[in-house]
Amino acid sequence: MAQQAFSFWRRWFGQAESEPTADVAVEADRRLWLRYPTDLEGNVQLAEKKDADKMLAQVRDLSAGGANVIVDRPVQPGHMLTLELPTHDGEVRTVLACVVRTVPQGDDAWSLGCVFSRELSDGDLQACGAEKSPADDNDKRIWVRYSCSIKASYRMYGNLTADMTSVEVLNLSATGIGLVVSTAIDAGALLTLELHDKSGHKVCAILACVVHTSRRARGEFSVGCNFIRELTEEEMQSLL
Repeated sequence: MAQQAFSFWRRWFGQAESEPTADVAVEADRRLWLRYPTDLEGNVQLAEKKDADKMLAQVRDLSAGGANVIVDRPVQPGHMLTLELPTHDGEVRTVLACVVRTVPQGDDAWSLGCVFSRELSDGDLQACGAEKSPADDNDKRIWVRYSCSIKASYRMYGNLTADMTSVEVLNLSATGIGLVVSTAIDAGALLTLELHDKSGHKVCAILACVVHTSRRARGEFSVGCNFIRELTEEEMQSLL
């Protein structure tokens, strides 16, 4: 399966078309980040080293936006992986993911938190056996999006001469953000974001990949983005 990579990785990984989704309300958008427990064994490989050996991975949970996998060696946050997910019908679905955290789990085991460069569909999740059960308390900060009144501005990554454009924030989680913009932005585009608290104080600057764009009733567009790293607890508290 061709993958939708971040825009500045496209020269290595190629592109795949991404169909725009219908308008997604804040409550419906929470579904995108709910983790489903799984019992899958797949393979992961460093995307920038396609000739490297594949690692066997235990996929502990899965969502439309990411996965938690256990592997036998550490992978530093920021690295891109290809993750092969087996399905009930014998197919293998491959997704491109960015490692956002690495946690040792004991002897020769590491837990990798990964964010996908495109969202998985309901069909993808069902084919991989994702069970619709609530995330535990430890995951709620990461995967649940919160309505908020923070301020944000953006520009396309790499366009250093462009001014930052202020945008409305629909919702926020530790791994992603929903924005309202005046013009459509293609899925896979990379944005430089500045996030500000309610008083306008800048909390952080972060890169984000657009994973879906949909037209709103008034003609604007809502865009859903995955951060390339998780927001820290302190950043979340400052923003919310």
